[in-house]
Amino acid sequence: KDEQLPSFRLAWVGSDPAICHIGTSLHKVPLARLQEVFLSLGYNRWELFEVIRILGPFPTVRNTLRGDVKLSKLPSSTTKLNREGVRMQISYTSMVDGTGKEILAGKADNIKYVDLDIWFANEKVIVATV
Repeated sequence: KDEQLPSFRLAWVGSDPAICHIGTSLHKVPLARLQEVFLSLGYNRWELFEVIRILGPFPTVRNTLRGDVKLSKLPSSTTKLNREGVRMQISYTSMVDGTGKEILAGKADNIKYVDLDIWFANEKVIVATV
């Protein structure tokens, strides 16, 4: 029996630097705009799918970022309102670009580390800050 992994669609983000924090930032090139961001989680793995629309007669680009996830409890001294939270550290080790070519990090210097503070999560929504 196949188990369904939790998947999410980005609904709101507070700023462009916040979305660049977790993604490729390729939507910042001229004539490109970020159309959708999808996330799939499972078994200490993270897959982020970016859909970038290039204006004009160009195809839509889909980038896939893959990485490992480590979780740790946030100390209450790091939160302003004494809320409990979880620090999620994602280490991106590969990217599949719009042409379907997989680019591996290879060495440790090329791994991108991203920290997210998770404040609420269930099977339908994740609330996080960078």
